[in-house]
Amino acid sequence: HGLPVPATAVVTTDAYRRVAEHPAIVELVSRLGMTADGAGVDDEVVDATFVGVGVPDDLRESILRIRREVAPGQPVAVRSSATTEDLGGASFAGQYSSFIGMDGDDEVVDAVVRVWASLWHRAPVLYRRLHGMSGDDVAMAVIIQAMVPAVRSGVVFTTDPGGRADHLRVEHVPGFGEALVSGAVTPSAEVLARADAHDGLVVGDAVRLSLQAEQVFGTPQDVEWADDGTRTWLVQSRPITTTPDVTHDDGFDTPIADDRRLTTAGIGEMLPGVFPILSWATAGFMVEEAFRQTMSQLGALPSRLTESHGFVVRVRGRAALDLGLVGEVATSLPGGSAEQLEHEYF
Repeated sequence: HGLPVPATAVVTTDAYRRVAEHPAIVELVSRLGMTADGAGVDDEVVDATFVGVGVPDDLRESILRIRREVAPGQPVAVRSSATTEDLGGASFAGQYSSFIGMDGDDEVVDAVVRVWASLWHRAPVLYRRLHGMSGDDVAMAVIIQAMVPAVRSGVVFTTDPGGRADHLRVEHVPGFGEALVSGAVTPSAEVLARADAHDGLVVGDAVRLSLQAEQVFGTPQDVEWADDGTRTWLVQSRPITTTPDVTHDDGFDTPIADDRRLTTAGIGEMLPGVFPILSWATAGFMVEEAFRQTMSQLGALPSRLTESHGFVVRVRGRAALDLGLVGEVATSLPGGSAEQLEHEYF
């Protein structure tokens, strides 16, 4: 389609399935399937099981060969691409592992193995069950992609998920996009009319290319891009799983005061994407209750907390954590402070 994409290779699902036939992994997946939420199998245990199984020599050599073809002598990004990822009605954004700046042979192969393992981390297992997806035939391909030496990176939502259908949203940060995706840096953000969104903008090329990607796929896209100072590259495109008409003022958001300090960091991994009303009423309640139980056990549950959603709220259909309220809890504990909490949390 003529879109600028960095050199890329794929470790296919056949490779994953070959490794997943190992008895240790079969037993692990069986244990996950015996519980409603994968309880008792920590992500670290899942990772250790896959790392312990390792990669057959011939498959390892194939991985390293395509890695050398993609970016000889240069670092690569190692990214997830599961068979149940980025569907029309569900997005697994941020739930599977991806790694940037991988260089040495052992580092690249280990990253591939850890991406495979993330297929069975607790968050995506729960998310698949929430959306009625069977885990019987799920598999993980792995993208190996040449790193763009980015001076600026970001995302373009070709339709603003929290606003009007005729507008788009751009978010960008200096350097690599990992800082934006992880929440480590607050991005610059702009909401623009689609009709003239790329005119005169610093990120105009990213917007123009993202709208072309939308035409290719035939549906609104969430596009990740990176600019190396001379050219803008598209590094990922996934469908936006909700439309503005569904998420804008549906009457079920949490009433919140303007001075409440909210963040999606952490919560966005547990409660990803825009939540339909029934899913929010169940999943949102459970996460809220988990926070309250924890604070109660610490003897620090705020007495003023009377509303049904205090720690976890819904804003334009998305879940967010009230960082100010959690900061109050931290301040009430001996030796605790809101500032230390933020430092640890982020």
